[in-house]
Amino acid sequence: MRRSKPQGRRRQKHKSSPALALGPLREASDATSPPLPPDFIFLPNAHDQFAVVKLRSAPIGEFAIDRLVQDDPQLTPKLREALIQVYFNASQARELRKATKRQIDHAKSADKHLTQAMKHLEATRTEGRDGLSLLLAGPPLDDEKGERERNQFGATTQAIRVKIGGIRQALESAINTEVKKSTKSGERSKRLRTLVVRTHGPCAGP
Repeated sequence: MRRSKPQGRRRQKHKSSPALALGPLREASDATSPPLPPDFIFLPNAHDQFAVVKLRSAPIGEFAIDRLVQDDPQLTPKLREALIQVYFNASQARELRKATKRQIDHAKSADKHLTQAMKHLEATRTEGRDGLSLLLAGPPLDDEKGERERNQFGATTQAIRVKIGGIRQALESAINTEVKKSTKSGERSKRLRTLVVRTHGPCAGP
């Protein structure tokens, strides 16, 4: 009875050692994980990216907009971040605006070509019937020579036809969504170019 207690203690120590060994491994894993990319890298316009980088890296007082809070320099970083958010909001507004007429026309033309492609692929059937008729009626009873049996090529083209059908539906949905968007009169919105102005020199966001 007395010998059982040290064995229990030894077992407890043996069980706890793996947990202690996992601690440094987890810390090393967290330390070696790659850092997250900066938020401005996802802006679709390179000039917007340059403007954000300059707003976050330029010394205080280098931009003319810094004069708005020159009495309290601690407010300058907050003012610049607010200006950066304006760049992000304007970029998102341009991204979500209605597609151009040229884009929609080309998409409609592509939809017509996809429809024609589906018709041609349907004609590659050896049975001479559409897929629904084949499923309901089965293979033709008068095909004694096997000239209209399904072959591997026909099965492949029908699988491609099904994929094209899904792509065509997605394209039609995208076209209908763009057509329903309201169009604002006047000139199309362009990126901001005059928000970041240096105290001496040209604009930081050309």
